[in-house]
Amino acid sequence: MTKILLVAIQILLLAHYASAQSDAAPLGHGYEFENNGKITGSEFSQMYIKTSPKFGELAITPGLREAAQRNARYVSRMSADAAFSVGNLQITGDQLIKATEIIGRFAMYDQTEALQQLAFYQIKGEDDRGNVHFTGYFTPRLAARSKRDDVFKHPVYGLPKLGRMPTRKEIDHDKALAGRGLELAYTDSLLDNFFLSVQGSGVLDFGDGNIRHIGFAGANGHPYRSVGKMLVTKGSIPAEKISLRTIREWFNAHPEQLIPTLNNNPSYTFFEWRPAATTGAAGVPLTAMHSIAVDRSCIPYGACLLAEIPVLDEHGGLTGHRYDILFAHDTGGAIKGPGHIDLYHGQGCEAGDNAGDLHHYGRLWLMLAE
Repeated sequence: MTKILLVAIQILLLAHYASAQSDAAPLGHGYEFENNGKITGSEFSQMYIKTSPKFGELAITPGLREAAQRNARYVSRMSADAAFSVGNLQITGDQLIKATEIIGRFAMYDQTEALQQLAFYQIKGEDDRGNVHFTGYFTPRLAARSKRDDVFKHPVYGLPKLGRMPTRKEIDHDKALAGRGLELAYTDSLLDNFFLSVQGSGVLDFGDGNIRHIGFAGANGHPYRSVGKMLVTKGSIPAEKISLRTIREWFNAHPEQLIPTLNNNPSYTFFEWRPAATTGAAGVPLTAMHSIAVDRSCIPYGACLLAEIPVLDEHGGLTGHRYDILFAHDTGGAIKGPGHIDLYHGQGCEAGDNAGDLHHYGRLWLMLAE
């Protein structure tokens, strides 16, 4: 198995699949551990509270400019009269358009004073005290073949048109979708397919120079259950030691547990062919370290957000926070509620390693034109 494929394995827990140790904890909640970035504060009475964050100087980078331009193209197709109800806020398309214009002027011309035209609304987070769970995702690259053989035998499926969608067990074990012409490609690892579904998009390398991108086309609608949480709950890996590498090592040491464990999560993701650029569910090409996946019932596509982002050392330990501007370009099956966002890290091994380390807490403000 190549190093690139191992990165896909590493991403399981600390990206979309991080969740609380308690069975009653809602999706998106992270594990409790020392120095996870949480702060104590007053309880929010509503989803959003207008505040004046002290964020100091923001770095202007090519990535920020690119993300702002991509967001501008997205909101330019939006009606100014469009209405979005998120918690206690009623947002118009005009507010999103103007906020993007202001961020664009800041990013292109270093007009710091332009930010004074924005109002900042802090989101209540997962604990109603402003703590938002930051996780990371990336674009994995998998070896694939267009036809099944003895090695490449695990299908990547397109979206079926069925009244009742089958579960993961019915798809992978009982072959409920076999022979329907839904197979986009075949890979050499069921586990890599599973992690591909966690990321929601990927690159398939057919080994003959043919490289194609795939993206999220839909899901089967069955309940999502975190595999990482299962391993912690049954004592396979202690919560304080859970990491991408320990999860991968545990499955390597217990291969007989792979299929039963995966089948305990009945949720299943389907894919479709995409253009070369990795795009989010909003149809916007994703920009590393600026595009995020959100729950659209809390944050609309095209929203501009000020973020207090966790900063990690080479061992994945939290060293502090930095402020930056993010844009809502994507969504994900495990991104639920106002307490969890997923930060896109790009494509490749380094992006996967960095994305996998991020499972800490920061704060988030929706920026709207006054």
